[in-house]
Amino acid sequence: MSFFIANPAKADHWIKAYGGDQNDEINSIIKTDGGYVAAGYTEFFGARGTAAWIMKLNEDGTIAWQKGYKAVPGAYLLSIIKTDGGYVAAGDIISDPPSGWIIKINEDGSIAWQKTYWDGFYFYSIIKTDNGYIAAGYSSGPGYSSGDGWIMKINEDGTIAWQKRYGGNKKDKINSIIKTDDGYIAAGYTESFGAGKSDAWIIKLNGDGSIAWQKRFGGDEDDFINSIIKTDDGYVAAGYTESFGAGEDYDAWITKLNEDGDIVWQYRYGGDKKDRINSIIKTDDGYIGAGVIDSTMVESGDAWIMKINEDGDIIWQKRYGEDNKDEINSIIKTDDGYVAAGGTVSFGAGNMDGFVLNLDQDGDVNGCEIIKTSNAARYPTTAQTNNIVQDPVDFDVNHVSDSDATISDLDVNIYTICKSVATVAVPLLGPFGYLVLITLLGFFGYRRSR
Repeated sequence: MSFFIANPAKADHWIKAYGGDQNDEINSIIKTDGGYVAAGYTEFFGARGTAAWIMKLNEDGTIAWQKGYKAVPGAYLLSIIKTDGGYVAAGDIISDPPSGWIIKINEDGSIAWQKTYWDGFYFYSIIKTDNGYIAAGYSSGPGYSSGDGWIMKINEDGTIAWQKRYGGNKKDKINSIIKTDDGYIAAGYTESFGAGKSDAWIIKLNGDGSIAWQKRFGGDEDDFINSIIKTDDGYVAAGYTESFGAGEDYDAWITKLNEDGDIVWQYRYGGDKKDRINSIIKTDDGYIGAGVIDSTMVESGDAWIMKINEDGDIIWQKRYGEDNKDEINSIIKTDDGYVAAGGTVSFGAGNMDGFVLNLDQDGDVNGCEIIKTSNAARYPTTAQTNNIVQDPVDFDVNHVSDSDATISDLDVNIYTICKSVATVAVPLLGPFGYLVLITLLGFFGYRRSR
């Protein structure tokens, strides 16, 4: 009898923690050729302070390379994107006052250039444009009242093309910015124009940063947008609401808007504790939101992923974690599921560690015991959109300079929490001909490796 056996099954989906004895966290993750690149911060250097952290992962979660970028007294990265020949990341230098920081790195993590923009600036989001980048965040330097939303157009070499601030006489922040066909959409929250403490805030911008329209919506308490995406007929924004939440805590909040920024539908999702969405993406038949859910049996909160359809109905939801705090800050779509990243205290070295979850289309890893069904419910909310009439202000950053963060190779530990393997077909060719399917089930493990 002749026969043929396929190659051994390879690792398919997995959950891992990355870190050392101090705090380490991932704030942004992107897909690259052959794997992923994650950015955040690490306290690997101990008493020498917090360093920005960029890690290149292979498809199976092993580390291709990782670097720490140390500025005095410390640095964080909150957003990373792919560019020709490397990556660009944005965050801030932990100075007093803080400085916005953008770093361009090559494919191997070496520094191409880096710039600081100071005094009193933070970058939360960066995107690629045709001839440079758009970075968005918050300005809190002298003369800016309680702080304004801040958007900067920079050239390929990090020099400033234009910059504008948006807001009023109270605190206003931009957490997320995306490109549209004719400009940009920025989202965050405003205290200057809100009906309550803070209102969700969306600004439609022309290509030069001028305002096409801007809207606020919310209630009597705090309402925030953390992430916004473009859809075929408008936008979907996600964050959390205290105005419409359960009791004194807040609930996750997702709002569908039309092209003019008017609300099509809006719902809160959660229970009797604090629940929040940090990142949202589009799927073929709906949306995936990711963040943290406290409305579970876990006091500190679990990482949380929820799939909803085009109308905001819950399709499925999962939580990931154990007895301590676990959270997702960023999620992306892959060919066969999703990759999410954030921080975990339940697994790893004991403090916060980087947390990466490579999941199938249903948010699962076969046989993984830390994945459980979550119990958030959906409730309608009644926020009304209100127009804001206000022009942005052109301004000059007080100081722009080449920054001097130094680069170091890191060697943080990898903790394998769960791993599954793919089902493989093994055709055995005999007199009658038949096909055997062999499924190697996933296992729950907790293994430390290098």
